[in-house]
Amino acid sequence: MGGERSTVTTDVSALRRLTTEIFAAAGCSPAEASIVADDLVTADQMGLHSHGTLRIKEYLAALGQGRLRSGGDCAVVAERGAAILVDGGAGFGQVVGRFAVDVGIERARSHGTSCVVTRNSFHIGRMGALIERVVASEMICLAAIAVDLPGQVAPWGSTEGTLSTNPIGYGVPLADGRVVADFATSAMAGGAIALALRDGRSLPEGIIVTSDGDPTTDPAELFADPPGAILPIGGPVGYKGFALNLLPELVAAGLAGYGPNDPTRSNNCLFLVVVDPSAFLPVARFRQLASESARLVTGARPRSGCEVMLPGEREDRASQENRERVDLSAAAVDDLRQAAKRLGVNVSL
Repeated sequence: MGGERSTVTTDVSALRRLTTEIFAAAGCSPAEASIVADDLVTADQMGLHSHGTLRIKEYLAALGQGRLRSGGDCAVVAERGAAILVDGGAGFGQVVGRFAVDVGIERARSHGTSCVVTRNSFHIGRMGALIERVVASEMICLAAIAVDLPGQVAPWGSTEGTLSTNPIGYGVPLADGRVVADFATSAMAGGAIALALRDGRSLPEGIIVTSDGDPTTDPAELFADPPGAILPIGGPVGYKGFALNLLPELVAAGLAGYGPNDPTRSNNCLFLVVVDPSAFLPVARFRQLASESARLVTGARPRSGCEVMLPGEREDRASQENRERVDLSAAAVDDLRQAAKRLGVNVSL
C-alpha cells in the first residue's frame, strides 16, 4: 500500500457554510441543511472523517436516486406508554434521529424512561451526536443502530460477511462533564476501511480477512471478488464482539419491522433508550456518584506513554483543537468543490 494522501487545512466556518449551501441547493430546507451540515462537520472536527463531509457525495447520490428524501416527514406511527415507533419518511438520519431523541426525552420526563425505535430512515451519521443531545438534558442514553444488509462483518468462526458494522453506544451526565461512547461492533467501521483504501493506507492487523479467511492488512481485499470480511471486535475473544454485533440486528431492525431479506428495509434503524435519573434519585446526587466513578477510572496508573481518558474525551479534545481549522484529505476537498460547482454554490473553500 502507498502512503497517506495529502491533506488540506480548511477553515471550519467556511466548511460549514459550504456544506449547508450544498444541501440547500440540493433541495433541503434551511433547518434540514443546517442539521446535516453541522453533524458532518463536527465529525470531521472530532477526527471521525468516515462520518464527516466525505459523506456528502454519497448523500447527494442517494437524493438523486430517490433513496433519500429531503423534507421527509418524521411521525410517531405506534406507541404504548413509554414505547414509541418513529417513521422517518425516508429522510436524513440526522433529522430523524434528532426527532427520536426529542420524543424520547419528553416521554422519559413523564415515565422515567422511554424506548424509541426508528424505521424508514437514511444514514444516521454520528450516533454520538444523538447521545450527546440526551446527556445535555441530564439524562442517560443507551443506543444501537442496525445498519442495512447485506453486511460485511463475519460472524465469529466465519469468513463470510453477513452482518453489518452495527454501532452501539451510551451516554452518562457527570457533575463536571459527560461520558459518551459510540463505536462500531466490528473491528473497524466500514467507512473507515473505505477511507483507508481511497487514501492508499494499510490497515492494522486483525481488522479484515480475505474470502479464504486469511488475515490481511490490504483494505482492497474487503471489496474484492469474492469479497473479504470485517472481523468483530475482540481479537482472540471476538465471540464477545460478535454477540454485541448481533444485538442491533435482532432488536433495532426487528422492532422496526424489518427482516434480513426485506427490500424496503431502512439504511439505518435506531434503537434508543432514555432514562431520567430523577426517577431513581436526585439528579445532582446521581451525577456526583457517576463523577466519583469516572475519577476512579482516570486516576488509575497509566501505562508508559499512555493517558487514561473517559469514552468520548479524545473526540471532545480533537473538536476543541480543530475549532477553527481542520485537516481534510485533498480528495474529500476536491469532491466538495465539484459538488458545489455542479449545484451552483459559490461559497469558496
